Amino acid sequence: MLAPERLDHIARTLHERDFLSVADACTLLDASPATVRRDFAELVAQGRAERHHGGVGRTRRDALAMVPFAARAIQQAAEKDAIAQVAAGLLEPGDAVFVDGGTSTLHLASHLGAVPVRVITNSLRLAAAIGAAQYASPVEVQVAGGYLVARGGLLIGPQARAGIAAYHARWAFLSAGGVGPDGVFNTDELVQDVEREMIAHADRVVVLADRTKLGARALCHVCGLERIHLVVTDDGADPGAVAAIRERGVEVRIAVR
Repeated sequence: MLAPERLDHIARTLHERDFLSVADACTLLDASPATVRRDFAELVAQGRAERHHGGVGRTRRDALAMVPFAARAIQQAAEKDAIAQVAAGLLEPGDAVFVDGGTSTLHLASHLGAVPVRVITNSLRLAAAIGAAQYASPVEVQVAGGYLVARGGLLIGPQARAGIAAYHARWAFLSAGGVGPDGVFNTDELVQDVEREMIAHADRVVVLADRTKLGARALCHVCGLERIHLVVTDDGADPGAVAAIRERGVEVRIAVR
């Protein structure tokens, strides 16, 4: 097994458990203790694991990502709502917009207002929230098919990807587990695949990320910043993290709570 494959295997394992010892990793990878320790050191350097006595553990940020959806939805809720309001303000009548199933993008449902747009999503929660809003002007919702991940109300897999690829949208609005100079990250490779389809079939890509996501990394790399047109964050964001994204040529807008 090549080094990149071992690193990804370790990272996926840490997505399923809190800690991986050197001994367990040797068995998992069929590798020597020296090789495993080098791989652990590389993962720590990349920000994809945290060093512990005798092994490595899931990063604090990835641990937070494992919090149930309902609990994550109320974290930084005011900031996420302000971010969603700024993003919704980009839309014009007749626009089509891909929207993923994160907690930040869920707040869009209350800000679409009277603008008749078409939302194409893999999120049952978002579709239900838009339906419950009962807008006077029609907001059309198209839900991609696929396998249901009940914990997040998300549809994933080949059918979801095909459902997204069947359309072209002016916008793609994405949540993120992290965004910075190295690109956009998320916590699940199945979600990552759907988001990549949205990016590939949209004219402009917007990342909705509260201040805790700026400069952070997560398990899966979704895309580089060259694919992103705009990042919307909140007014508590670290100025240095904002500047690092802007230095890569990406616009950053600050939502005021």
